[in-house]
Amino acid sequence: MIKTAIDTISLALLLALAGCGAEKTFSVALPLDDYTTLNPIVCQDGDTAEILNQLFEGLTAVTRDNKVELLEAAAVDVSADKRTYIFTLRDDIKWTDGTPVTAFDYEYSFMQMLNPARASEMAKSLYIVKNAIDYNEGRAAVDSVGIKALDALHLKIDLQEPSLYLLNVLAALFPVNKKTELANLKWADKVDTLTYTKAKVY
Repeated sequence: MIKTAIDTISLALLLALAGCGAEKTFSVALPLDDYTTLNPIVCQDGDTAEILNQLFEGLTAVTRDNKVELLEAAAVDVSADKRTYIFTLRDDIKWTDGTPVTAFDYEYSFMQMLNPARASEMAKSLYIVKNAIDYNEGRAAVDSVGIKALDALHLKIDLQEPSLYLLNVLAALFPVNKKTELANLKWADKVDTLTYTKAKVY
């Protein structure tokens, strides 16, 4: 199913990265096997997650020496009670279709991970968010969840309780292109409709 696309994705990544600068060429190793989906919202196995880590980026990242740093976020403001985080996104991150990555993409993606209809394994990672558990289990309205895009570059996350782990959690949660997914829920099943951010090297 996805296996045939992986070879093509590997080649496409090499070409795209080489095109970013004549002086730099990066090689991205993608293991070949059968995968469930390359959609970060519903990824459910470790092998697929390994590929997603090379195709997508999150607001934060964990470096090789286990330090958390901002990645697609340029800054984060934390409230005094440690319950509210407002992330300012970088304005230079783009999807492979050339459109900018926005806070609306993040809001949509995180809310879809919590959407009971999607049955996403990633939902539990967001249970520290205000009303996330109740929404995921069908006891709260969608607009009560503490995830809001304030505008294209600002994402607000309200927590149920203060947490020291939010930045770590966000390193493993990747956005999807909202416009692409709304147009085609199977966008991640074919290489010609696959959109991602970029491969990264730490």
